[in-house]
Amino acid sequence: MKKYYADRTCLNLLRAAIFVTVGALIFLAYYFLRPIPIIMWTAIGVFGALFVFFGIIYLPVYFRSVTVMLSPSEIVRQAGFFIRTKQFMRISAIQHITLITTPLSRFTGLNFLLVSALGGRLLLPFLSKRDAEEIHSAISSSLRGGERGKQ
Repeated sequence: MKKYYADRTCLNLLRAAIFVTVGALIFLAYYFLRPIPIIMWTAIGVFGALFVFFGIIYLPVYFRSVTVMLSPSEIVRQAGFFIRTKQFMRISAIQHITLITTPLSRFTGLNFLLVSALGGRLLLPFLSKRDAEEIHSAISSSLRGGERGKQ
């Protein structure tokens, strides 16, 4: 069973996006709520606390918990922050697999695999481009091998 982990470059990209968004929200709160200082400082405090929680606490713990394990018979995905989930899918049950990449995905780590079977889907998030292509080719070759055996 081979283990794959979430790509850390995506963590830095998401942190930067959260930092820019929170910075814009703080600026807007300061600009528009300056006549009402108590609401302005409350809003700035809330936005700062959101950045600390999501950017510094939540995302690193979540990214550390995301693992994908691939064996010849099944795929296992584990993730979670407070509540940890563990999802299993048999390779023989898979009907469709989609590789989702973004522009510059080699540098951003925004690569996803969507695995579909009867009655369920499994999303494998934040993989490096190499890992996503490796998992995709392994599952695709397994599916093609299974089709030849049925004919």
